[in-house]
Amino acid sequence: MYKLFNNEPNVSKDQMIHASICQLVDDAIAGDYAGYFRSFLEGMYYDNLFSWDNQAKQYPQKDKEGYNYFKGILSDKNEVNCLLRYNEKEELIAILNHYPFERPDLEIKKGDFVVFVRPDMRRKGVAKELIKEGKKRFGISNKTIRNYYEISTPRIVENLS
Repeated sequence: MYKLFNNEPNVSKDQMIHASICQLVDDAIAGDYAGYFRSFLEGMYYDNLFSWDNQAKQYPQKDKEGYNYFKGILSDKNEVNCLLRYNEKEELIAILNHYPFERPDLEIKKGDFVVFVRPDMRRKGVAKELIKEGKKRFGISNKTIRNYYEISTPRIVENLS
């Protein structure tokens, strides 16, 4: 499909991507690729859902430096404990969402948490410090912390106690 648009100046990049995806769907339906294609689309959805930009836009972008609590309320009325980290310029640089309830649709168990760090602040110990603070405030267990690191990173993080 992409080649069909190659020489047409009025076709946007989004239209080309859409046409390519439609072609992939047709190929998946015609062949034995449905499971693979579904996994691919789910990956794209979750990559976008859990991107820094998509998460950060839900919170105040400016606040006093340090850790700030934010109560997130989901559509099902469950409350998420959100711990936000702001830098010296009062910019949001990290988010910890702690779930004191089950979310089977996202495979989240009671007590689980997720961390998001602004891309330019990664690999600087921000997540580690945020998790330590979350442990103090929300009682996140060492087992949950170990599980988080086993899933999200191949290295073992020490000194979280």
